[in-house]
Amino acid sequence: SRNLEHTKTTHKGTDQVKDSKVNTLTHKFKIFKMQDHESIKDMFPRFTTIVNDLNTLGEKYTTHQGIKKILRSLPNIWRPKVISITKAKDLKILAMDEVIGLLNVHEQELIGELQLPNGKAITLKASQS
Repeated sequence: SRNLEHTKTTHKGTDQVKDSKVNTLTHKFKIFKMQDHESIKDMFPRFTTIVNDLNTLGEKYTTHQGIKKILRSLPNIWRPKVISITKAKDLKILAMDEVIGLLNVHEQELIGELQLPNGKAITLKASQS
């Protein structure tokens, strides 16, 4: 009987720790934004870690939910590209690696457009929305 009580208490504690981790990670997912001076290559692994940790804890996010979140997390300078992706593609069947590929290409285009004739670059600064 005493062992059973100990097992229940331990299990309850484990559940509380898991719930706390899920709450923290869910919050990180909800507020996720691409950081100032962060590239797609830097942002995506940070996002993937949050989603993978949530999946490990039993909180499943679909690829569709992940794609929508990434597109919403981009700074305003990305808005035209986000609109073109959402209009041209069916987000429900789009693969994550295709979206990341499109964003990587666009990022290189943005960097190219921001090169000044004297060889200096304009820094991409995310605007606060």
